Parts: sequence; C-alpha cells; structure tokens
Amino acid sequence: MSIPVTDIILPMNLLIVEDNEEYREMLMAFFSKRFKSVQGENNGEEGFKAIQSKNFDFMITDVRMPIMSGVQLLQKLKENRIFLKTIILTGYSEQEVQSVKDDPMVLRILSKPILPREILEILVSATRNA
Repeated sequence: MSIPVTDIILPMNLLIVEDNEEYREMLMAFFSKRFKSVQGENNGEEGFKAIQSKNFDFMITDVRMPIMSGVQLLQKLKENRIFLKTIILTGYSEQEVQSVKDDPMVLRILSKPILPREILEILVSATRNA
C-alpha cells in the first residue's frame, strides 16, 4: 500500500518566489506541512539573495515579477553555477518561457491557476527519480 502524496513529508528545503502575496502565502501554508522548511520571497532579486544564504532543494517561481522575473532569476543562477530544480508558474503565454523550457533545471512549466497538490506530485516524483 502506497502513502498518499499529500501525506509525504520531504526532508528538504523549498523556496517559493511569487509576487502575488496571497498566492505565495497559500503555497507556503500548503508546502510548510510537507517540507522541512519553506521560504517565500516576492521577486527574483530577493529569491536570489535567499539562495545565496541557504541551500534549497527545489524552487517554485512565477515568471512575471517586479525587479527580476523568474526567467531572469534562472539565468542568474546559471551565471553563478547554481543548479536548483525549479517549477515555473505562469499566468501568461508560453512564449515568455521559451528560453528556459529545455533548461535541465526546469522540472515543469505550469499554467496558473494550479492546485498545490499537482505541484507536490511533481516534486515528489523528482525526489524519487533523483
């Protein structure tokens, strides 16, 4: 008998970079019950600073954000030779994420709105395939 994905607690650190405070807080509330630690930031620049000060296993990032977009954040990680498995969330066209769709860091590109459980299933699957 397998454990339901929502009952799994991952001994890992998750970073959520999302400028919509309500959506970020909802994701943080959901994932804080399922990860060792969850941290939220509201733009790519703050996300990058967090990554410099703490080791994260996964990142969930929005595409369109003020100061630094999710795509720019991924580019900055590559420039600094930081590899972080990432799920990209977008409420816009896939054209915005064309430059990173084949990036080995990107687990999936998902259109909003999306249920946190669906994101969790991808993250759990990525830990099993690691």
